[in-house]
Amino acid sequence: MIIYTFPEIVGQKAEMFVDGKWIQGRIVEGYRFRDGLVTIETDDGTRYWCGQDRTDVYRKVQDDIDVEKEIKILSDLRSKYSIFNPEERPKYDALNIAIEALKLIGGNG
Repeated sequence: MIIYTFPEIVGQKAEMFVDGKWIQGRIVEGYRFRDGLVTIETDDGTRYWCGQDRTDVYRKVQDDIDVEKEIKILSDLRSKYSIFNPEERPKYDALNIAIEALKLIGGNG
């Protein structure tokens, strides 16, 4: 199962919201990278940066996720828990939320 983390690894695909649209690029070690400023570089060499805590303008590239595969993995895992068992219910509910979020990402929700 993939654990989704905020992109901050040099070379990882990321997007930044610039001038009303999401710009795709790869993370590069730019200005003050070690201090929490993240810089992406587009295919044409243009660089954009923002603070790592700006989740409203910075995200992992959406097409990096194989949504259908992840939904299947989570659905299989969810089937191991009972909705009627009070000890298992929180795990079942958490997996259900993750599945619904993936459906929204994939446009199936």
